[in-house]
Amino acid sequence: MEIHGKKGDILSLIPISSEACGVETWSLYYPLKGETLFMGPARGISNIFLEDTVRIGIKHGLLLAVRYSGD
Repeated sequence: MEIHGKKGDILSLIPISSEACGVETWSLYYPLKGETLFMGPARGISNIFLEDTVRIGIKHGLLLAVRYSGD
């Protein structure tokens, strides 16, 4: 999945299933490389766009992606 915004925008990835497995991100300040995110802990919150488009991959589970632009 691609999410379009602008460099400096904030992206939060929030699991809405008990866990989201195999999460990978590209063009974010804090990259995820095949990680598992669990519902509850705030590990995927407030990441920063390094480019105008970021990519997210997931193998199993559901993620809610929230982009904040500050505008």
